Amino acid sequence: MKKPKWQIFDSPAIFSHFFYYFAQLFISKPDLFIKQVRFFMKKMIVLIGLLMSMTAIADDIIKMPVQDFNPTPDMDYIYEIKTTKFDKVLLDCQSLVTGMTFSDKGQLKSNVYLDMFMCDELVTYLIESKKENLPVCIGLDAEYSELYITRETGDECN
Repeated sequence: MKKPKWQIFDSPAIFSHFFYYFAQLFISKPDLFIKQVRFFMKKMIVLIGLLMSMTAIADDIIKMPVQDFNPTPDMDYIYEIKTTKFDKVLLDCQSLVTGMTFSDKGQLKSNVYLDMFMCDELVTYLIESKKENLPVCIGLDAEYSELYITRETGDECN
């Protein structure tokens, strides 16, 4: 009994069926084979382009300019950063687990862990920027717990 056409691709040897089809097509009609390969490649390029654009859309980075940077009165290496997007941003370089916490209206919104050396470098960068009156923009990718520190100003950092 002959299988219906739609059941041919049921088998685990699906790739061998495709290979056989394209090999026969290449031998018998090379022009048609080239057209089908081009058609397939165009579809793949469009699919890859769509996938790349979807990842770019899904990327939500919250950018906020640093308005002020001060050490907390009770702790030596914990700093409070004033921003426009969150009520309280703490840079903690004193605790066992160092990092930056972002809180809004008393609720913890995001937490980014930093190693000790990165935390010290960030404090040095913020102190030097404050002394030289240079802009600092913090970009927070809450989904991946990543920070981006740049010199963007104005609309670039909002």
